[in-house]
Amino acid sequence: MPSPTTTGGKSSEVMPTALPGCPDTPPAHHVAQGEVFVTDHVADQVGMVLGSCVATVLWDEVVCVGGVNHLLLPPVQTVQDPTLGLQVNLMERLINGVLQAGGQRGQLRAKVFGGARMISGLSDAGARNGAFVTTFLSDEGIPCLAQSLGGHTGRRLRIWPARGRVLQRRLTASTDLGTLDSASSCASRANASRSDDVAPDSEALRLSGVELL
Repeated sequence: MPSPTTTGGKSSEVMPTALPGCPDTPPAHHVAQGEVFVTDHVADQVGMVLGSCVATVLWDEVVCVGGVNHLLLPPVQTVQDPTLGLQVNLMERLINGVLQAGGQRGQLRAKVFGGARMISGLSDAGARNGAFVTTFLSDEGIPCLAQSLGGHTGRRLRIWPARGRVLQRRLTASTDLGTLDSASSCASRANASRSDDVAPDSEALRLSGVELL
């Protein structure tokens, strides 16, 4: 079975995410703009912070392989702009990567995140990013099971690509960034200690401001 891979942009770096009292918290991979990460390991996590960028999570819910990309369209763009082809290529690399890892085309599912309008008064690049990705998925016939797009705040994500699971925290000036790490630690321990696929306590996550999508 293939090992986790990241393609495009800079080489992937590993971010330490162990918390005090939680030494078994697995590391999270970082996916920079223009990169694609694909894995068939259900415990692998990706940590991302998104503003106007958009991340697409794509997985085969039967085979349990999946991946995520990190996309940002340029500020000004026309249909003749060659950078549009780069973004199409980024989506195609994600799809092809999951298929090459063992996924089946008819079993692919997607979730989409990001696309915030971070600076008022400027062009809404986030909306364009979100529209591009959702239109692409629709044209490819890939169901989008969940999306969290738009708004005026960033998002911090913890993603399990092979299972299509995502923990999301909307960021504000007072956001406690440790909350999402704590939630993901609990989720990891629950998955490691049970043979069935048990989600973290949804009510506890809601009260902490973390969404399970």
